[in-house]
Amino acid sequence: MKKILLVAVGFLFCFLLLENQRSTASFAIAASQPLSATVPINGRVFSVGGRGIAGARIELTDSNGNVRTAQSNAFGFYRFAAVPVGSTYFVSVRHKRYQFMLQVVNLNEAVEMNFTPMNK
Repeated sequence: MKKILLVAVGFLFCFLLLENQRSTASFAIAASQPLSATVPINGRVFSVGGRGIAGARIELTDSNGNVRTAQSNAFGFYRFAAVPVGSTYFVSVRHKRYQFMLQVVNLNEAVEMNFTPMNK
């Protein structure tokens, strides 16, 4: 917020200075490069019957092979915070008793990804 205020104040000062000088000099204010957008990926790992599966390991892999991990809580919920948008991610779930299908997401906005096991 301070940066925006300083740019606005600086612009106003330059404008008033040029107006008082009656100068025809042109100038431009360069905008700083925007920060890359991030969104959360969250969801739930649950059984076919709808019960949360605790202790599942969820892996989020980007197209460069970087891996982030999360673990489902007692109710099966998990969350990845601040995931950069505009990329493809592979999401896999591992658990000692269940097997899950790999999911692929092209991330453009916050998503909820739920997983149910392929076996009972």
